[in-house]
Amino acid sequence: MRRQKLGIAPSRPQLWRPEDYTIVVTWPGEQVGRLLGRTKLAVRARRSELGIRGCVTERRPPRWSKHELGLLGTQPDEEVAKIMGRSENSVKIKRRRLGIVYRFANPDALKPEEIALLGTLPDDELARRFGRTRKSIEYWRRKLKKPHIASKSRPWTEAELRLLGKRSDEVLAKQFGRTEKAVQSMRVGLGLRLRTTRKWEPQELGMLGRIPDAEVARLTGRTVISVAMRRRLAARRGSISGS
Repeated sequence: MRRQKLGIAPSRPQLWRPEDYTIVVTWPGEQVGRLLGRTKLAVRARRSELGIRGCVTERRPPRWSKHELGLLGTQPDEEVAKIMGRSENSVKIKRRRLGIVYRFANPDALKPEEIALLGTLPDDELARRFGRTRKSIEYWRRKLKKPHIASKSRPWTEAELRLLGKRSDEVLAKQFGRTEKAVQSMRVGLGLRLRTTRKWEPQELGMLGRIPDAEVARLTGRTVISVAMRRRLAARRGSISGS
């Protein structure tokens, strides 16, 4: 009535957001008002609409410590909430109000080949490749229980990366002194297909039948089976003597 007499237009009520629900039903009214920027009357009215009677008093104070504020954005909101003993919604709201960007994408957003690379390269390098932060890479590597192979092995050289896909993972693993799984993960992560066949060079063909198959395999980077099959084929064609 007084607003009408003074000619003041009625204010438009601020809508309540779904994420406000947990705070409204679990925190004391005065604290809800300060956290969400609402008046005591607005909070009381909202509680009445939700059928909540009385005031919640056995809740932790809303004051955020410097340590808690420092944790915001360093881990997913869910993990930060567990550490603080607060609700995930309250952590999310506080982080957003402080303008802290959320950099922890859901692991489902990672492509299979990206997940395969977790742990095979330093977190810093994967962060640059994926366009993410180092902390997020480290978090999901631990969350998905990926062994940190990169911490126990040497960095990949340009020469090694150029050979990926050109020979079998098994052969390259022996040549590099790495595990076959590490070679496969790196190749898949780089989007390289495995070439099942490789053209025989004239100098390689010249070795067939002259030295043992195992030695040819070692010199050419092929498997003993592939060398033996190529030698037999050449013998049938008459290009070398069958032995």
